[in-house]
Amino acid sequence: DATNDRPWSSYVDTYDQNGNRVSQVMTFDDGRTVETSFSSGRVLTKKVHDTANNFTGDSTADHFDRDGARLRQGLCRDDGVEIDTTFVNGVRTAETVTDVQDDWNWASYTTTFDASGNAVQRVLYLDNGYEITTNFMDPAVEIA
Repeated sequence: DATNDRPWSSYVDTYDQNGNRVSQVMTFDDGRTVETSFSSGRVLTKKVHDTANNFTGDSTADHFDRDGARLRQGLCRDDGVEIDTTFVNGVRTAETVTDVQDDWNWASYTTTFDASGNAVQRVLYLDNGYEITTNFMDPAVEIA
């Protein structure tokens, strides 16, 4: 972006022998890089890296099926917490949050969701070995 009128500074596309784009690496003005892989013209994975440490997340990785529906998302935060989310037909079904650096009094927790994306259950594993299970009875209760 020689005139600096775009939010990115550069990108590199890679093509296979048939001329199909298979990957792209884009560098943004704010220090992020985005690595995207393609198959048959569709996004398969997208990985964002906060190389300049300007955001709370060090990196995210999204994985998609051939129809473009998200299958999985992984997020690594600056504070050492990792979040792994799975999806079915684009709807969040489970999310596991792990305290990798052992900064909190819990090791991890997993929240499961119903077919509409409503929280159904959360299982919290504490550092002292205790396990706490919470069942959500009202689907209107939203877990962010």
